[in-house]
Amino acid sequence: MEKRSILIADDEHETVSELERHLTAAGFDIQIARDGYSALTKARGMAPDLILLDLMIGGLRGVEVKNRLNSESATLDIPVIFLTDKATSDDKILGFNLKAEDVVAKPLNIPELIARIDSLSLRHRERDHALVTDALTGLANYRVFKRSLLQLFNIARRYERPFSLAVIDLDGFKSINDLYGHSSGDRAIQMLAQCMKRSFRETDILIRYGGDEFVTLFPETDDKEAAEGIERFRANLAQLSVPVDTKTNRSLSVSIGLASFNKDMHRPIELFEMADKRMYAEKAAHKDKSPIRAHPTETR
Repeated sequence: MEKRSILIADDEHETVSELERHLTAAGFDIQIARDGYSALTKARGMAPDLILLDLMIGGLRGVEVKNRLNSESATLDIPVIFLTDKATSDDKILGFNLKAEDVVAKPLNIPELIARIDSLSLRHRERDHALVTDALTGLANYRVFKRSLLQLFNIARRYERPFSLAVIDLDGFKSINDLYGHSSGDRAIQMLAQCMKRSFRETDILIRYGGDEFVTLFPETDDKEAAEGIERFRANLAQLSVPVDTKTNRSLSVSIGLASFNKDMHRPIELFEMADKRMYAEKAAHKDKSPIRAHPTETR
């Protein structure tokens, strides 16, 4: 598991030394800022999992550091625990009004602080996972799609690197829902997602775009390599069927549109729209071929 990172922002040498020693021993990756300006710069650059921020740190005071963190989209979600010499009621009210996670008094009770950090880290990891994960399939969600598409597209443009995208749509999904109910439709979606996980590489980003539509992002991948992954996925999917009642299974088929970045593209949406258009063209070709077939459940 990747180490959790903590930025210690404090100008008291003894406090910093004690925190660094104990938190490093507890398995955290530690960075240190000795004044408020450095704290703000490092927070922007490293996006730590947590900031331990002294309210009275020199340079830019802790209150102003937290205000600036709150005002920037890249840092507003970084949890902060304020450190203070007294932790009076006024300090606590101030800290919580600034959306700090906690206000802790010095001298620090290190075991208690580590327990607080562990609890906080678990809550935030669960929250972050929920924010980026589709609940039905366990794949990444639309939020990840928007962020990752922009990042990969910019890398492809700036460094002239290959990048491909596939739009995947389940054929006949409406008929499964209409004939057998939404629970059968959910099972079909889940089986397709599991097949994607088995078929594509760990470096590929698998996304449930919405409903019965999925997207796979292929970083550092040209159209030929991406097509190989798609064919592997089709072959694996052809071996599957979803049970829709006690007597019937339905085989699964998909329509897929693949597009790869080219230097004439200026916006990420151009790549997606190209793949989406190709997916609909394939779906039209499938329309009269009954791609999802019912067959009796096999007994052994």
